[in-house]
Amino acid sequence: MMTSQQVVTNAVRKTTLISRHGLALRVTDNAVNGSESVTGDANTILEMMSVAPGETVLRGESANRYIGMDNNGNLIAYNSLMEDCVFKEHLHNNGYMSFESRLHNGWYLALRNDGRAKPGPKTAPGQRAVEFLPGKI
Repeated sequence: MMTSQQVVTNAVRKTTLISRHGLALRVTDNAVNGSESVTGDANTILEMMSVAPGETVLRGESANRYIGMDNNGNLIAYNSLMEDCVFKEHLHNNGYMSFESRLHNGWYLALRNDGRAKPGPKTAPGQRAVEFLPGKI
């Protein structure tokens, strides 16, 4: 188990992440999902923290929860920073980004077109569900 004291953050960026379906990634007290409200929803403001070259932690600023992926591939809003919360950040030629779980290779952070989180085992590179654009705050 990793604690926030064990992680050194090199850079912190405030952003929103907009899926290719047009939904903003949202972190609430008990869920990670998508919001149709790209602006005006405080739960869509994220802090992206670099923990190593190409590795990122995402934290919902308003909820003060970290996005993580459990052993079943479900996206979880964690109270504290855990090893499940580290993602490999990939930048694509089309300008979109994807976030692959460091612990679960091949499983990505993803949103379905209805806003529900897509389980990691059902994701793959190149799917629209795994691609996000950073938005303006």
